[in-house]
Amino acid sequence: MVNEKPNLDSSFCSKCGTENPSYAAFCMECGIDLKNTTSDLKETKGQNLNLSREMESLELSPAESFLLLDLDADGKEMLKLTMLDLLARQVIRMDTWEEETGLLVKKPTIIHEVGRGKNFQTDLKPHEELFRKPLYIYKEIKIQEYIKTVLKEFSSTFSASQFSRFKNIYIRTPLIEEGYIENVKKQGITSREKYQLTDYGRQVRERIKDVLDDADNLGKWVDTEPERAKAFISAIGTHIFILNYDLDTLRFLKNRLAGVKSQTAKFYPYYLYPASFLVGRGKLMDDEFDMDVIDSFEYFESFDSFDDVFDSFDGGFDGVGG
Repeated sequence: MVNEKPNLDSSFCSKCGTENPSYAAFCMECGIDLKNTTSDLKETKGQNLNLSREMESLELSPAESFLLLDLDADGKEMLKLTMLDLLARQVIRMDTWEEETGLLVKKPTIIHEVGRGKNFQTDLKPHEELFRKPLYIYKEIKIQEYIKTVLKEFSSTFSASQFSRFKNIYIRTPLIEEGYIENVKKQGITSREKYQLTDYGRQVRERIKDVLDDADNLGKWVDTEPERAKAFISAIGTHIFILNYDLDTLRFLKNRLAGVKSQTAKFYPYYLYPASFLVGRGKLMDDEFDMDVIDSFEYFESFDSFDDVFDSFDGGFDGVGG
């Protein structure tokens, strides 16, 4: 049964920041005339509002948002997004060092090893739990064996690639159950299954795009509006991995925004990443919120061979199962 979702068609008061239903003529909190104010979500975003309510989280992982943005998205990219996300959240960690290998001629080899992070015990979604599961057995494991162990959970020689299975089983199916995606009725026996966003899914996708589109302004804001730039970083959290930023850009942002304090809710009435990332089981209040997500950029130091590791398993690998 599909869970019923609330209607996202609402507006925010430009005076006090209270969220009101779209049909409301006057603000339920301060009584201002909503029809004659710029209280639409897109218009209030970026204004210096003193919101007293709690910030709203879309409670979506980067991989889930990636699929909502494009239902044909690559499952391998979702795997990488999930692992990057867990590394940045310090649920898992990656240690890298140089080791000499070879019998007659010694040559340096870069070793990547995955282990338990300081937030290893945090609440996770099923597609994230797959990446923690191997570390219940191994406290540290080399990255090739680690990825192989993760893929064993959903690999099969009788169906689609392991990357597609990860996408379909662990990302798309839960989003269908939660009311974001729906199955389109097949036109014939031989036709392929098709999927589309529900009305709720389309509204959520617009919210995701609404925030991510501001990435085009980030370079300018770092110089002209650093508080707004920091608010953007806080609002997208580890969704920054969806954006096309290289390591040099991330280092630049970290250095320029390191000392900046910003109340995220002044610029964004909601954020993209799960609240559990920030406050565990508690509730996140937007007052004086200053989550320094950019500190997680240091994890990019170990990602030089990240694509190579995943690419090496493209099309299957030996030793799966059993």
